[in-house]
Amino acid sequence: MRVLHIGKYFPPVAGGIESFCGDLFDGFTSSDVRCRMLVHRKPGVTLIDHRDLVGVKAYGEAFFTPLAPFFGFHMWRQIQQFSPEILHLHLPNPAAFQLLALPSARRIPWVIQWHSDVVTSNHQWRLRVAYPIYRRFEGAMLRQAASVVVASGAYADASKPLQSLARDKVAIIPLGVNPKRLEDTENLQWPSSGFRLAAVGRLTYYKGFDRLIRAMVNLPDVSLILLGDGKESDALISLIQSLNLSHRIRLISNASDRLRNAVIANAQCLCLPSIERTEAYGIVLVEALLLGTPVLATQIAGSGVPWVVKEGGHGLLAMPDDVDDLREKLFQMATNEPLRDSFKQAAAANTDKFHIRRTVSHLRELYKKLC
Repeated sequence: MRVLHIGKYFPPVAGGIESFCGDLFDGFTSSDVRCRMLVHRKPGVTLIDHRDLVGVKAYGEAFFTPLAPFFGFHMWRQIQQFSPEILHLHLPNPAAFQLLALPSARRIPWVIQWHSDVVTSNHQWRLRVAYPIYRRFEGAMLRQAASVVVASGAYADASKPLQSLARDKVAIIPLGVNPKRLEDTENLQWPSSGFRLAAVGRLTYYKGFDRLIRAMVNLPDVSLILLGDGKESDALISLIQSLNLSHRIRLISNASDRLRNAVIANAQCLCLPSIERTEAYGIVLVEALLLGTPVLATQIAGSGVPWVVKEGGHGLLAMPDDVDDLREKLFQMATNEPLRDSFKQAAAANTDKFHIRRTVSHLRELYKKLC
């Protein structure tokens, strides 16, 4: 069975969707499903050399969309050459909208991996302006799809774009992680002694890292390593300096996978303080579970984040955008070792729930059904 995946980016580009696509690509190598990935390639990024991984050069971004003028041509050419029986589209990715104009693509069943809604936040006026146009194409894609895969029932129930779909068109398949990817680590040193806290993610508004930094003001025994790249980097560095926390918080950009794994594995807690439903699932929470690291996340209404934490049983939930509650939960995590031990035990008992092989098995059955 041949399945053509069309995504936005692929490792070594950092991100939850990218990590999942990498694990999925590896997960299918030993099955009777042959997957080919067609993605954008950022300038300066080198993809692994594999016959079934095709990167199309992008020349930058606009509205979070890669600028790759030849991507539509490459989609058409891969359909002609690879002859896929299924198209598996990872959205949001406006470049995939070009498939609507390809008759050869419309004759093939589509599986849409609905990673997240496009949330029109008050923090991003450009999205509010552009979304009415985006929504028309988004709706056409959903109508064309044979199946829409969502990582949690909570997110599917809260998603306005998905509410118009027949329930049997939506498949709930949790995102899994390949634990072997997490084994390669390196040595590191925390900024100071005391409770070791980690945070990992793109430095953007909805991640809530500024709230986490503020929550640390009255927690003198907590030190933080924050790994990430993004537009908020300079603002976060200025905030750390203004609050006199430079001796307890280290922000590291361009971190290697080995360092990232080491930070999560050696932390006593990983915090994901996101404030909006743009955080749809939290792959990093699953990575922490597989490494036995307790987590502190936020109770985002209509997001899959609380579902992951409750299903994994490996952490606490704080109210989103509430610095005081976040600080209180951090203090509880830092001072209650028996609680942390119980989270580690729960993580060890629930690893199979979030293994990539389970995701691969469910998708394989879905492909067979559609074929």
